[in-house]
Amino acid sequence: MEQEIKPEVESEQKSKQQQEKKKRSWLRKLLGIGVVIAVLFGYQQYKSNKVQKEVHDQMIKVLSKSMPWFNEDPYMKELFELAHPKAFDQSYTFGTRRRKARFDNVKYIESLYAIMSEKAKNDGKEKLAEKIRAYGIVMKALITEGD
Repeated sequence: MEQEIKPEVESEQKSKQQQEKKKRSWLRKLLGIGVVIAVLFGYQQYKSNKVQKEVHDQMIKVLSKSMPWFNEDPYMKELFELAHPKAFDQSYTFGTRRRKARFDNVKYIESLYAIMSEKAKNDGKEKLAEKIRAYGIVMKALITEGD
């Protein structure tokens, strides 16, 4: 009788071990998939941040040349620093497996000047808001004319 019990106990232990191995293999697969997703998302964020920095630097140059008072007025720089991330988010589309990431420069210009103008208006600077809005219209026309 004792010999019959031992094989049953051993078979139960083996089945428990097999179940544990299956659980661990699924856990490893899920963990691997999670790591891959995290790496891909991190890479997309890196590319987005790189493009955002490039656009930021280019717009600083454009605003400095098109609006002579931009460099001298700290309020204008504050408006730009506030509006840039929002405008960029509205105009940048992350890529997918089949499509590349896209940056819509016309949408960016529209959003940037609209946000800056709205903030100036809310701060009680209507004349400046109108001036910014006018520059935005001119910039959009210049960009779309080149397309």
